[in-house]
Amino acid sequence: MRQTRAPFELIVIDDGSTDGSWRIIERVLKDCPFPCEFYTRENRGLCNTLNEALDKAKGAFFAYLGSDDIWLPTFLESRSRVLTSAQNAPLVYGHSYLIDDASRVIGYSYGRDMSGWVSTRDMLLFSFVPSSPSILYRKKFIENERWNPAIKLEDFDLYLRLCVAGEFAFDGNVLSGWRTHPANTSKQVELMVNECIGAVERNADTLKLTDTELAAYRRSMKINLVDTLLDDGQRAKATKMFFQNAGGFVNNRELMKRAAKLIAPKFVVQKRRHISKKYFQSKKRIGFIDQNFNFVKT
Repeated sequence: MRQTRAPFELIVIDDGSTDGSWRIIERVLKDCPFPCEFYTRENRGLCNTLNEALDKAKGAFFAYLGSDDIWLPTFLESRSRVLTSAQNAPLVYGHSYLIDDASRVIGYSYGRDMSGWVSTRDMLLFSFVPSSPSILYRKKFIENERWNPAIKLEDFDLYLRLCVAGEFAFDGNVLSGWRTHPANTSKQVELMVNECIGAVERNADTLKLTDTELAAYRRSMKINLVDTLLDDGQRAKATKMFFQNAGGFVNNRELMKRAAKLIAPKFVVQKRRHISKKYFQSKKRIGFIDQNFNFVKT
């Protein structure tokens, strides 16, 4: 409701909440300055809810916020401008703030230069997967694809199917916040890796992946899991994963780098995390999202 460019419409679906949310939603929507619709019903899950909203939507573009993720006020204005100019793009994406339950910025989806990738396909496979609140879709591209209720990593699977229809557009403004909490599916790192591999395997023919490329993707995901498990303090699992995939490293330097992390004392790992945090702070990438949904540096 605070967007600098008002949407064509707002569709709110209460997917079977049990905490009285519908009463708050009804009260807030009385002040909505543009057309809005509100539906409350039994729980059907995220994918079925998104597909239902898509069926109801009348605009040419489609974007959604699930749960407690956020948009900054210029999100729709900026994203719609970029997607309008990129006429053949199925969607426009950007980076996101990583925020906690108090809307403090604790990280970014920064870190990778995407300009060097030949295609969106390769970016999704080997570099960067956008977070859902950063996306604005061109509706005609997703009406037939839709979200698959049978899988847990529904957005990544949809991105893979859409990237063969056209290259994604990129908006360099950071205008969304992805909220992290203990219940995030993404916290289940082994599940996430298996879901990613499953999504790529299902779409391998559509993506025109060779057997060599598919094998390389499987190895890269398993190797990245070593780092994630180490960061989470799961050294035993990380060690097991390292030895199972030792043959998948690109070169000996990468292999030795992971091996050194595995045998490093705990205090060394903690020091590394501290240095990383100080770097984040030195770049003034910390702050919070205020009550008006603006990023405030601290």
